[in-house]
Amino acid sequence: MLPTIVPLTQRVGAAEDVARVATTLAAARATGVLYASDLPLHNGLARSLGVDGLSVLDSTGRELYVEGDLPGTPLGVLCPPGEAPGRLVRTHTARWAVACQDLGSGAVLAASRIEHEATRTISWLVLGLAAMVGISTAFGVLQILSPLSKISTGLDRVRVGERGVHVDTTGIAELDRLVERLNAAARAMEDREDEILSRIQVVQEIARIVAHEIRNPLQSLELLAGLIAAEDDREERGALAASIQTEVRQLERVVSRMLRGQDGPPLRLMTGPASLKDVLQKVISFRRPEARVKGIELIEGPLEDLVLEVDRTLLSRAVENLVANSLAVTPSGTGRVVVSSFLRDGYLEIRVDDNGPGVPEELGDAIYQAGVSGREGGTGLGLSLVQGVLASHGGYVEHTVSDLGGASFRAWLPLETKTEGSSAHPGGR
Repeated sequence: MLPTIVPLTQRVGAAEDVARVATTLAAARATGVLYASDLPLHNGLARSLGVDGLSVLDSTGRELYVEGDLPGTPLGVLCPPGEAPGRLVRTHTARWAVACQDLGSGAVLAASRIEHEATRTISWLVLGLAAMVGISTAFGVLQILSPLSKISTGLDRVRVGERGVHVDTTGIAELDRLVERLNAAARAMEDREDEILSRIQVVQEIARIVAHEIRNPLQSLELLAGLIAAEDDREERGALAASIQTEVRQLERVVSRMLRGQDGPPLRLMTGPASLKDVLQKVISFRRPEARVKGIELIEGPLEDLVLEVDRTLLSRAVENLVANSLAVTPSGTGRVVVSSFLRDGYLEIRVDDNGPGVPEELGDAIYQAGVSGREGGTGLGLSLVQGVLASHGGYVEHTVSDLGGASFRAWLPLETKTEGSSAHPGGR
């Protein structure tokens, strides 16, 4: 403990010296102010000012006032001219902190004996601490040897990748820090494994969504390709080919954006002004050949003609998913699907009605969750994308019973759209 005791006592002693000199200097100045103001210097002044002795001398060196214990050394020796007014001096019997205050016609001398009580106290404390540390170390070495085997065993279990590793505390602060780090490392390893598994699940979910968004239009694209082969009218073939090209480009944009968002929300909006009537009409036009082949009447209802800041590509995919769902459940030959839009309370309501079997009542809002479908063979992803797209635009989707007797899906899009990136909440019909 010597490297600690020696510099510590030296610093404390030096601090005591500085404090004593400052106290005597303040006492000398205060006494000088009292004397210069012709105020009486009463007994007990030295004690009240925190010094051992005070002396006031005239210009001849005669003492006008004296109190307490002083060094007994001439003023010229204690406070030589040109030196600092406060200083340390040593006599045969003690060390003193002295301070002198020049009054012009005299001087004030203040003195305090330096005992270094704090230094002695700290030295004893440090020595006592050294003794305690020595004794504690002797016992600590004996106690450390036993828990080390448990810590070593725990490290081996973590090294081989075992989960659920936890080492109990030993009651020894130094070892417990090691135990805490070991337990934290074991938890971090498990968290990392869980994160990796979670990322794998995200990638799998994105792959499912991408596959869904490709599979859905493939039937229509195949149908359009067949119509081109059978169509004699050159102008009609050109229109069908343009529809196929438009749908393929739209699919490429959707898939690319989803794949770029693997580490975050899959739906990242790229907004711009778009005519909502034009969006809905193009969806109807693209799905109409499929509806005609199935013997389903796909009807364009009343459509509001307005322009909003939206992600045209994703909104088209959402509406097309609603229409595709209705076409899939509506009976052939007698089926009817109506697409319409209305302005209601600051929202554009996009409605898709059909005369199919409707949404099973027991599903409720669960139909928007991953893997939940209201029809046989459904993937449970279509309505997931619809909900994600609407939520990204600050809107929402809901369903009720249609006036046609089937389901009525209603997508609500705010007229003042506040968009944000969002992942599709899994679900589907």
